[in-house]
Amino acid sequence: MSAGLQCISIPTTDTFTVAGLDAPRFQDFLGRCQGRGVYLKWFGNREAKGYTSLSEQWHYMHDPHTPPQTFMTLERLCDMRIPLGLGVQDCATIAEIIAEELSAADAARDIVPSETGD
Repeated sequence: MSAGLQCISIPTTDTFTVAGLDAPRFQDFLGRCQGRGVYLKWFGNREAKGYTSLSEQWHYMHDPHTPPQTFMTLERLCDMRIPLGLGVQDCATIAEIIAEELSAADAARDIVPSETGD
């Protein structure tokens, strides 16, 4: 299965899921985007950060749990705040960066480390 995005657009945010990446490649994707100035919030992070969290992190609930189907969605759900002042070209550049880094993370699965460490 190749990596891909399914976009859910909301006026000041872009929420999308990333499919086809295992956990290390997904973390690499997030880090590479951030390294290029595109900060994505990840709902499936094991630690609550800002507004992203799993119900297990909701300590005010008596019996918090995330149903399996919900967890599978949150596991690769990303969100990016979009300032209202961004122009169409700015948004196109951000989309290009995300697509390039997704492609790079997906291609990493084809790289097999050599046994000699080269």
